[in-house]
Amino acid sequence: MAYRIGIIDDSELVLEWTQSHLVRAGFEVVVHGSGFGIANFITEASPHLLLMDVDMPGITGDFLCKMVKQGDWSQRVRVLLYSSSSERKLSELTRQCGADGFVKKTDDPEELIAQIKLHIAVLGCAPS
Repeated sequence: MAYRIGIIDDSELVLEWTQSHLVRAGFEVVVHGSGFGIANFITEASPHLLLMDVDMPGITGDFLCKMVKQGDWSQRVRVLLYSSSSERKLSELTRQCGADGFVKKTDDPEELIAQIKLHIAVLGCAPS
């Protein structure tokens, strides 16, 4: 039983890099290249955890997080903001939008995986 992680990011490079490292670490990964259509994405992909890019054109990750947390999925999907912004900014955005936490974008795959595993342990995400 693998944890299914959804990645929402407008950068194809970030999607590919993040997906490849998380798959190698044993996660099931689904990706979505835009903040638009997120309701269908969550319904069809059923992720346990969403990594949501904060800075996307046309719609921000913190706004999307508020939508997810107010939707029918809020009890079964955890949302982590995913950004290279400062920890201070991410902490504030997390509090404001109701995200379950944040993950800093990094070029170190081991750090990314460690952050994801830590959040999974803390949040108690249930694998399928």
